[in-house]
Amino acid sequence: MLQKWFGQFIVDYAIASASGLFNIHTFEWEKEALQAAGISKEQLSEPVPSTAICQGLTPELAEQFRLPKDIPFVIGSSDGPLANLGIGAINPGDVAITIGTSGAIRQMSAKHKPMNFRRFFVTA
Repeated sequence: MLQKWFGQFIVDYAIASASGLFNIHTFEWEKEALQAAGISKEQLSEPVPSTAICQGLTPELAEQFRLPKDIPFVIGSSDGPLANLGIGAINPGDVAITIGTSGAIRQMSAKHKPMNFRRFFVTA
């Protein structure tokens, strides 16, 4: 949608990190993961902070929505991380439970603790 509205191929860090192809420490696409997936970073959107601002609606959309063409839009993020911010669950140890179309339990931590996904996919 951002590409249609603003002509930009961008994605916020949280959504990029959900792909498993993004390095949350360098804020860049992870070379090894891309190589394993058989794709290049040029095939993906540019990762940006969730506070990134897009401007320059197409004239057709500006007219359709009755908005100024140069009105700023904040890219935002996924509903889960933003729900945590909204309820104040942002400190280490805080827990947020979201129930809707799907459900999630998120616990904040001071540092990244990667899961060993190999155990789910590697067979003996």
